[in-house]
Amino acid sequence: MRREVADIAAAAQKADGEGNRREARSSYERAIRMLTRDESEFAPALIRRIARSYTDDKMFDAAIDCLAAAQHLSRARGDTSGVAHAMNQMGDATLQRGDLEGAEAMYNKAQVLAVAAADAQLEAMVRQNLAVVAGMRSDH
Repeated sequence: MRREVADIAAAAQKADGEGNRREARSSYERAIRMLTRDESEFAPALIRRIARSYTDDKMFDAAIDCLAAAQHLSRARGDTSGVAHAMNQMGDATLQRGDLEGAEAMYNKAQVLAVAAADAQLEAMVRQNLAVVAGMRSDH
């Protein structure tokens, strides 16, 4: 990623960390628009960051729309790990929406994809998310 695009993405991440999610989304979108064809591999991750900010703002439909786009772009590139990351985040949004069964289904799909992609870090995150769902089920 070119430095000027990376700088904008870093500013977006900083804004997000400071709770300025609207500003962060705007900056992420600007970074995406600046990507060249040769940098298109970075678009899904930036879109997932936008989705995370929507989830944090409880704007779940917008988050899931972003994640569907990120999944599509990752799938088109043959990036199984990217698809799994988007699916995991869809599980997060679905869980925060209160749909335990839907979240569990998303996490299970993410787990299968993470294993296929040999993404051990994502596998661990998904296992943790599945444990959270199991814990919530035992509370009910």
